[in-house]
Amino acid sequence: MNHGHPNKQASREKDAATKILEDFNDVFADILNAYVFDGKDVVREDSLQHTSLISQIKALQGARSQERDVAKLWTDGGIIVALIGLENQAAKDELMPLRVISYDAAVYKSQVIERDDARREKGQATPIYPVVTFVLNFGAYRWRTKQSLKECLAANYPKELEPYINDYTLNIIDVAHSTPEQLERLKSDFRVIADYFAQIQKGGSYTPSAQTLDHPYEVGMLLSAMTGDPSYEAAACQHRGEENVSMCTFAQSMINQGRMEGRVEGRREGRAEGRMEGREERDALYAKLLGILAPLGREQEIFVSFSDPDKLDELRKEFSV
Repeated sequence: MNHGHPNKQASREKDAATKILEDFNDVFADILNAYVFDGKDVVREDSLQHTSLISQIKALQGARSQERDVAKLWTDGGIIVALIGLENQAAKDELMPLRVISYDAAVYKSQVIERDDARREKGQATPIYPVVTFVLNFGAYRWRTKQSLKECLAANYPKELEPYINDYTLNIIDVAHSTPEQLERLKSDFRVIADYFAQIQKGGSYTPSAQTLDHPYEVGMLLSAMTGDPSYEAAACQHRGEENVSMCTFAQSMINQGRMEGRVEGRREGRAEGRMEGREERDALYAKLLGILAPLGREQEIFVSFSDPDKLDELRKEFSV
């Protein structure tokens, strides 16, 4: 049991919740198959096993622990094929190559220790498997910052040393720049995540998908973490454990939540009654339109109207509201 500060504990729990979606085997395998293996079902759900995310490193101040976001052992017939890691990034990190090297090196060091122990105890050394890490970039722009070890090094070393410096290059997946083909390949809830960021990157607005989510709480928590929008976390908590939840469900919850928060804020700041009524009328209009459009299978149009006044006017005229 952790007896740390309650706020720090809550922060750690929230941070962990943002990584749970990718920790589901169906999502983890889906990401690899869609982005790395061109849609081929190379990685099966049942071939993935949990592994430790925490490793120890030595620093001048003493031993420190480091923790990956998500990692799985990829197996075949009970034999470890590789360890695959996923790292989530909402912002660029110039030292990311060094961080990934540290994560990967810790696993290789662990394998060396296990190999030496096996040789000493059983007289047979265990095979060394590869360690591969992919960085999921959720930022609006492609990852243009430092992508290799050499790019992180100061340029004051002798150039004669250059040929002998081993390089280490990042494997980047620019989620917001997913192609239509990549989005089509995705089968898990990650398709909703990638579609969200791709839409925002292209047009700045988002039309929710009606795809039913297998892991709605985890989807909401990941979106909240990567966008900085707490309303996704609120919607995720509201629908935790429910079935038949989609992004449309989240959007309706966010409309309701915004209406409630607006009333509280208005009372707190003592806003004029007329301004408050205008906000309530607007929210009531959206709710009424959603009630009309949902049975017609056109609920996505209401979300387009959030950022498109012309679309809102079009809907009001069509349904005389």
